[in-house]
Amino acid sequence: MKSIRLILFPLLLLSLVFTGCDSSVDEGATMVTLRLQPTVDGTPLSSDLNTSYTVNGTATSFTSARIYLSEITLLGENGEEVPFEGEPLTLPAKDSDDNDISHTVTDRIVLARHDLGMHNYMLGEAPSGSYTGIRYKVGIAGTTNRVDASQAPAEHPLAKQTDRNNHWNWNAGYQFLRIDGKVDTN
Repeated sequence: MKSIRLILFPLLLLSLVFTGCDSSVDEGATMVTLRLQPTVDGTPLSSDLNTSYTVNGTATSFTSARIYLSEITLLGENGEEVPFEGEPLTLPAKDSDDNDISHTVTDRIVLARHDLGMHNYMLGEAPSGSYTGIRYKVGIAGTTNRVDASQAPAEHPLAKQTDRNNHWNWNAGYQFLRIDGKVDTN
């Protein structure tokens, strides 16, 4: 099997299950957890190289699967939109003209690291109520994509990952989706 880096979104089918619980947080509010479970042809993804999947007739195995989600918003039954915000973080960045600037990130950003068995992500508090959906973007938009990842605290999703690099450089920004594995080309 040849080692290759897979950057094919169709191979990673995300099954999103949205759950909210723990109404003891505040009267009229609840903590929201996003559960992401990647699947390959309906089977939960495993990053164990001994687990093989058949993708378009080809034996495939995975060593990592990571994806960035941002601008996460709950869609209320009444048309209300509830965006999730993170703790403000100010970092050095580059503007659209490549000038050095300071940029404050307030968006809740999720780095789903499925290869580490991580599937649940705390989004924060939302008003109790009925919601019809959730909207998010894959990736990181605008100036937030051009921050200096080496300056972010290690526990923050924007921090440069030490086990699998998730950041190209200031010009190219973050790798929005990263899937590594092996494909049997014979």
